Order: sequence, then C-alpha cells, then structure tokens
Amino acid sequence: MGEAVNHCEAYSDPFCRFVDPKDRRFEDTKLMSGLGDSRIRSIVALAPVTAYFSDAELATLTVPIFVFAPAQDAELSPTANSERLRDNIQTGLTFYEEPEAGHFSVLPVFPEATWGEVPIVLRADIEGFDRSAFHQRLFYRVVGFLDESLSH
Repeated sequence: MGEAVNHCEAYSDPFCRFVDPKDRRFEDTKLMSGLGDSRIRSIVALAPVTAYFSDAELATLTVPIFVFAPAQDAELSPTANSERLRDNIQTGLTFYEEPEAGHFSVLPVFPEATWGEVPIVLRADIEGFDRSAFHQRLFYRVVGFLDESLSH
C-alpha cells in the first residue's frame, strides 16, 4: 500500500477512495522486483491503475505495451494512471486514447433485458458514444499490436 499512499498524496485520483493512508502493510514491498518472466512477450493494459508502482518501477518494463486510455474515465484519473504509464515507459509503447470512452467502455453492450441487473455505471456512456463501433476500433488496434509485438 505504500506506493498507493504515495500515489494518492501526489495525484487527485478517484481510485484513492479505496486507499487507507494508515495501511502501510506493503510499504517496503516492491511489486515489480523479480517479476521478469520470459513467457510474457507483450502487455495489453486497458484503463490501467498504476498506483501500486513507482515511476522507477514502471520504467523497468521492457516488453511492448499497449495502453488504452479512456479520456472520460471517472474511476481513475488518466493523468495519474494511463498518462503516467505512457510517460514512464522508455520503449515499445503503443498509446491509444479514446476521447469519449469511459472506464467501463471496454465492457460489452448490455442487452436492454439485463439492465435491471447490470449497474448503470457499467453500461452508461456519454451521449453520442457508440460502444459497438469503439469495440471494433479497439479490437483492430489490439490485434494489430499483438501481431506486431509477437511476430519477433
């Protein structure tokens, strides 16, 4: 939790409503130390939360990374998360920002018959945003990224 507390002290991020500044159980833990795994050849991060990692830890990522940043994210601050990841990755970054997408825009279009069971926060988008068309754009970008990053 140490890095998350530091993150919340540095950024105004809606994510921080889940962080207890008194919880220092993981203060000395470096989550990314020793996590190298040669089987991981690329990463796709959709609306990623970076609060648990220091800038120095993020900078150690060396595999190609695709980051989707929803500009209308009300759950995570794009500046404190997606853009922070973008600014700390030294090589192999593909950054895709969708101006009208929200945090949950990557979820499927929910049939109207399920609306009573699916919270509105998971299915609501800003007016005029076409979630189905967005899914097509995102799909082709992710597939293109994976084709390129895994072909080496």
